[in-house]
Amino acid sequence: MTSLTNSPNWMHWKRYGFLLGFLPLALPIGAWYRMENTGWEIFAWLPLVIIFGLVPLVDRLMGNDLNNPEGDVIFSLGENLWYSALLVVVVSLQLALIFWGVGVFADGSLGL
Repeated sequence: MTSLTNSPNWMHWKRYGFLLGFLPLALPIGAWYRMENTGWEIFAWLPLVIIFGLVPLVDRLMGNDLNNPEGDVIFSLGENLWYSALLVVVVSLQLALIFWGVGVFADGSLGL
C-alpha cells in the first residue's frame, strides 16, 4: 500500500469523486429537455456521443490511475456506509431512468 492511499486526504477526495456516478443520469434527461425546447431531434444522440465517444477519449488521454486502492483497502471501503448508500441511490436512480426512457420510447414521439 502506498503512502498516498493511507492518507486521509486521499480518502476525502476519492470519497466525493464517487459522486461522479450521478453524471450519466443527467445526460438522457438533458438531451430530452433540449429536444423538447428546441425541436431538434439530433439531441437524442447526445448521450451516445458523450458516453461512447467523449468519455473513452478523455479516459485514454488521462491514462491509468496509479493511486487506486489496493485489495485490502477496497474491502474496507465496501463496509463503509457512504459507499453502500451511494451504490443503492445510484442503482435506484438508474433503474428509474430506464423506466422513464422506456416510457419516452413507447410514447413514439422520437424520430430518427
